[in-house]
Amino acid sequence: MTFQAADPPADVVRIAMPTPWAVGVVNAYLLLGEPLTLVDAGPRTPAALAALQAGAASVGIRLEDIELLVLTHQHQDHIGAAAELVRRSGARVAAFAPLAEELHDLPAALSRQHDYMSRVIVRHGMPSAEITARRRRQDSDRQYAESVAIDVRLRDGDVLQAGGRRLTVYHRPGHSPSDIILHDPGDGVLVVGDHLLPKVSSNPIAHLPLGARDVESAADERTRPRPLLDYLASLAGTRELTVSVALPGHGPVFSDLPTLIDARVAMHHQRAAEILAALQIEPRAARDLVDVLWTDLPPDLTYLAMTEVIAHLDLLGHQGAIVADAEAGVIRSRAACPRHAHPCK
Repeated sequence: MTFQAADPPADVVRIAMPTPWAVGVVNAYLLLGEPLTLVDAGPRTPAALAALQAGAASVGIRLEDIELLVLTHQHQDHIGAAAELVRRSGARVAAFAPLAEELHDLPAALSRQHDYMSRVIVRHGMPSAEITARRRRQDSDRQYAESVAIDVRLRDGDVLQAGGRRLTVYHRPGHSPSDIILHDPGDGVLVVGDHLLPKVSSNPIAHLPLGARDVESAADERTRPRPLLDYLASLAGTRELTVSVALPGHGPVFSDLPTLIDARVAMHHQRAAEILAALQIEPRAARDLVDVLWTDLPPDLTYLAMTEVIAHLDLLGHQGAIVADAEAGVIRSRAACPRHAHPCK
């Protein structure tokens, strides 16, 4: 899929940091006006911190000089080193308001999140051995982030003074429930985080709702969040903004945002069509569909593939294209109109 690469404005510095995950490098952005602002912190690793320090030094900035740190969403590759940066600089931290309680006790939040994910994906056919492997990876990943206090609690529609800019905050859930984007209406600069990425699609991940403590109730199949539906609505809202250049959480800076949004929306509907075609052959659980859609998938990506399939099943269910049945505790979906059946009315 093509995208139109662009350069960041002169007062914005993109800093790429390595991560320990398959996603590869993650971007942070220095906004050089007042207050001196860093958007996203990268993971808590020596390599990422060294890259961040070198990127800041390339324009004569020390990490100790940072006055404001803005976090675009809750994922560890974006928030991991936030506490370390605060210790070094005393910077204030801004993030989506309902995320503050989660980041105050990150280990507890990650445990709840894993429990929620496990309940959802086991109902959709993931075997216990894969759930256990997922838990081991999550426990190992905890070293890459730590709790941090949020000083500036942002809400949809707020205006944030950051890096010499007046940035309008928009809540854009879907990839995560805490995603925000930051728009400067003056010159059209948009900080998009992982809401929209130029080279890969933003996975609509199954997340525990922010603030939820009753994991079992939150994971109820009848009422749990439908992140892809949220994401498509978020993209529609973002498409209405006047944008000259977009600063993503991964990959190069880009322009022509409406074209990329249209391509992403089309991709999601195409993926849903592929899943529906498989379900017209026979009923399947989401885990079965992962093997239909992807071959030779690395084990550490199985969970993300599962959440993408479940999200597209949600879309098909919302459209009335499929029917879901539970048998022996596993949800299997079937096409509402099987192949070769008479046309549905």
